[in-house]
Amino acid sequence: MNSKKDLSKNFQVLNTIFETNHVVFEPINPSSLSDAQLILDLRSRESNNFLRNSSGDINSQIEYLKIYQERNKLNHEIYYKLKDKSKKEFNGVVRITELNDVNFFNWESLVFSEDCSPMAPIDVMISVYKIGFELLNRSQCGPWDVDKRHKKMMKIHEFCKMYSILSEDENYFHVAVLKKKYLSEIGRFEKLGLGEINWT
Repeated sequence: MNSKKDLSKNFQVLNTIFETNHVVFEPINPSSLSDAQLILDLRSRESNNFLRNSSGDINSQIEYLKIYQERNKLNHEIYYKLKDKSKKEFNGVVRITELNDVNFFNWESLVFSEDCSPMAPIDVMISVYKIGFELLNRSQCGPWDVDKRHKKMMKIHEFCKMYSILSEDENYFHVAVLKKKYLSEIGRFEKLGLGEINWT
């Protein structure tokens, strides 16, 4: 089990810019108007967007980031903007959450622009799992909710073969990934160069 000192050190590593073969992860700047606008634009897109509704107002997004900044200072979560290397632009975001729990971690709010490179979302997914299971030594990712209408995301999970549906309701699958399952599948993704993190 990681000590509080180890967790704090790991959080410092995660709160910096790092990259994979397909994506650059850069922590969101809570004081940046352009970062707030990027999040708002991505979350407000109309097609293939299955995130829960947000206010759609830039001022509300700025206020949200102020609250996020306090959670970040407490080492609870990190919000990243994602640079799609093949597109040479920031066109995605993701949050790694529940970092204050020594056994679990989670991820939320992954969204890319519609024209992102096909490998970018999968690379982010595998990288987040690698961070949680290997760097942080957690035993489980999730559970999180996947909208049942989001067929594309479920196909990605089926391709990865790491997820388990713990339960479901009328609108959502409640999904988790166990470390044992991650370890049994990660090798084939490493052969594809996915989740290969370069801590710059």
